[in-house]
Amino acid sequence: MHLALAAARAVLAHNRILFRGPKYVSEMLREAPEAPTGFAEAIDALLERPGVQAADGVLSTLHDFRDWPLDRADALSRFVEDNELAWLTGRLPPEYS
Repeated sequence: MHLALAAARAVLAHNRILFRGPKYVSEMLREAPEAPTGFAEAIDALLERPGVQAADGVLSTLHDFRDWPLDRADALSRFVEDNELAWLTGRLPPEYS
């Protein structure tokens, strides 16, 4: 669920669409002028059958969509720093703040 929401937010940010909340994410993605081909289907597959293969499908679709400022390894490092280590700093992870 976290991957699906984070990936969707990246596409919305690319389109400069303000994220209204998880309840609206599917509708907002359909309204986005630019989205990766097969992205909605990849997200649906991930939510229906979570696993490494489905997660890789979402990430591959997202990474092939455009040149992002972070590569996959740097994105993982950022995720760990922002989310997994939040307990160390006492801050809320970005998705909750």
